[in-house]
Amino acid sequence: MRFRRSLESPAIQTVTTQKTAHAFASDRAGKMIFVPHVTPNAVLQFRLDPETGKLSEAGQAEGGAEKAGPRHIALHPTLPLAFTSNEVGNSVTSYAMDENGLKPRET
Repeated sequence: MRFRRSLESPAIQTVTTQKTAHAFASDRAGKMIFVPHVTPNAVLQFRLDPETGKLSEAGQAEGGAEKAGPRHIALHPTLPLAFTSNEVGNSVTSYAMDENGLKPRET
């Protein structure tokens, strides 16, 4: 798989999300992008097309506990797991990860 290693101007694509997007991470295969949002208490998910460099919406994973407010995300280096630090809930949520994205396990 070939990745572009530089920024392009003008941008290939702009994706507008809620104002509380703070970070993003991609899965090891470089096929999925995850963007935690304090509001709406969810991790937005996108599929990445390696040929065009464009993203397409792939749903969202709920943010764990009610009003948890996921802010940062980290993916486990070898297991199909992800974790968010939650700003509002002062907690951490673990997610199972598969080809369809994330599913919250425990906060």
